[in-house]
Amino acid sequence: ICHLTNLGYQLGRPLNWDPKKEQFVRDKEANGYLWRKPRDKWDVI
Repeated sequence: ICHLTNLGYQLGRPLNWDPKKEQFVRDKEANGYLWRKPRDKWDVI
């Protein structure tokens, strides 16, 4: 929950979280911050 709060602070607006889908409701920009490509040396095999 702390990470979600920090993201809302960084974006400068309130965010609506859907706990069942584990994503933000109708907010592509905020959802874009939920996942990132792993660094090459840490790729999952």
